[in-house]
Amino acid sequence: MQSIDELKDELRHKTFDQGFHWRILFLGRSINGTTDIVSSMSRSLRNLGHHVLDLDTKYHRITENPERAAGGKGPIYVQASLIKPALDRFKPQMIVCCAGGLTFTDEDAAWLKAQGIVLVGITLSDPDVFPSVHGHAHVFDVHTTNAELSLQMYRQAGVENTVYFPFAIDRGFVTQHVDDDPAMAANVICLGHANDRPDRNHTMTALNRKFDVKTYGRGWEIPGSESVSGDKALQALKMGRIHINFPLTRAGYVNIKCGVFESMGAGGLVATGEFEEMSGSSQFGV
Repeated sequence: MQSIDELKDELRHKTFDQGFHWRILFLGRSINGTTDIVSSMSRSLRNLGHHVLDLDTKYHRITENPERAAGGKGPIYVQASLIKPALDRFKPQMIVCCAGGLTFTDEDAAWLKAQGIVLVGITLSDPDVFPSVHGHAHVFDVHTTNAELSLQMYRQAGVENTVYFPFAIDRGFVTQHVDDDPAMAANVICLGHANDRPDRNHTMTALNRKFDVKTYGRGWEIPGSESVSGDKALQALKMGRIHINFPLTRAGYVNIKCGVFESMGAGGLVATGEFEEMSGSSQFGV
């Protein structure tokens, strides 16, 4: 069996190329910097040889949010008139709306398609956000969901353009180097938020009584917990031996979280729930 370092080196030198290269305007918000899944997806397109222009909605005022949607819910409308300067200069063949409830009005979508632009919508918080997203997914040529369970929900709602696009991480997440930080070393870690999640705090607090535990994110009761992103998040993952991943969503669904693959990429041992969708990408053991 190859070691983690050998696998990383093999991945670092592997050539990825889709064979044809699109000009892609990539719209989204990277809340957690370079380790954010939105950043990972943009890098993945570059890894495949595509030409990508990022417009981070945190820094570019290109949307309207009439219902004050948040937390991945929609609809948040990208205004075609506000991205027209980018269209004129970059001349994209495709626009990707990545997560955050981003969509277009019917009128703007029709205008963009008339320019020959393919529209792709990516939802990353299903099944929780399905009620606020499914009514606006039809404007895309292709719409994706992160949850197998949600695929049937879209079909039942009459949405036929949605496909299952499971979570993963990009090569850069695995191969980039960060220095060890001995202060972050721990037997057990959890990287995520625990606001209004008593089940998470109960589990990690119990583990903390018997093991060396560190928690990263908001809402944790364990002293010294902090939010981390970028290189600091990679260091936290690297310095933890066993990574706890909670598959239960806020809405009560059991679902694969992208953190599972981030932990695997960091070489950690993942402790999570055993369920059918998870078994499609991992092997369980005790």
